[in-house]
This record gives sequence, structure tokens and C-alpha cells, in this order.
Amino acid sequence: MACAFPKGDVTELTWELADLSLNPPSVSDEKKIVVVGNKGCGKSSFLRSFLTDGLDQEYDDSEICRKSRLRSITFLELPSSDSCLDIRSRAYPGSLGVLLCFAINDRRSFLDIPKWHREAMRFIPCAEMFLVGCKMDTRVESGPVGREEGKDMSRFVRAIRYYELSSGNEYRVAEI
Repeated sequence: MACAFPKGDVTELTWELADLSLNPPSVSDEKKIVVVGNKGCGKSSFLRSFLTDGLDQEYDDSEICRKSRLRSITFLELPSSDSCLDIRSRAYPGSLGVLLCFAINDRRSFLDIPKWHREAMRFIPCAEMFLVGCKMDTRVESGPVGREEGKDMSRFVRAIRYYELSSGNEYRVAEI
């Protein structure tokens, strides 16, 4: 049986029908998400676990296939030191989302979430915010930050969603 398309066009048509491109994603297809929170709150462990399916590997960027389109998503973990505000101010612009992270076992990191939210809103007011409670495995019944407090903070900073996770045992990391 003869093919209705010249051989070279079949591949291109197949990719087009699948809503994909033979060319790698262009710069405009790249998405940037910044990750902020106090030092030691679990940002690095969360990213490593999320992007590599484990804590033992290095991470860089991630390619995610969503709705039949390959999109390049860059996750930028921003330094938390006050002396790094200039660096953070240059990293925020162009970001579509912000992961506001705190450690469930560290009340100070939780109480600093509004500070991180204000800073992000100053540079990217239209970005989508997500609140992430890290180190869930360290919670005890009367621990520093309860789940309801996390939900309340999520509403306060108008986060789209509140997540609690544990990177150490990869509990709920994949949900994000």
C-alpha cells in the first residue's frame, strides 16, 4: 500500500498530530520557578528528591511532558541570606511560580513565609504561589508547625496550594 505522504513528511505530520515539534523547545517554551525559604528549611533536599527521584543524585533543570508538550522547567533555588537580596532581585523576574518553603520542625522558617511572599510579590506580582512544608517526617503531635497552621498560612499568602512532604523518605514529593 502506498503512503499518501512523502516519507520525510510522515514523521513531521505524526509529531504535529501529537501536538509536538521535532525542534527542541525554544527559549519561549522555558518556564522558570523560583524556590525560596530560610536556610536549612529543606529546599535543596526537596528539589533533589523531586527532580531526580532520590536524594543521592545531583540536579539541574527538568524537562516535563505535560499535555503532550515537552516543556523545559528551570527551578532556581535562591540563596536565603539577607546579603543576597541583589542576587534574588535579579533571579525573580520572568518566573511563573514561586515555591515558598519552610521546615515543619522550624517555627522561625514558618514565621518568615510572609517575608518571602512579600519579596516575591515585589518582583513578580503575577506569579503563582505554592506553600511547601518540608521535613514532614520530623513532625510530632505538638510540633512547631501544625497542618492547620500551614493551611492558614497558605490562605494568608494566597497560595494556590499547600503541600507537606518529606524528601528524606520521598513522602508526597511526587504530588507536587
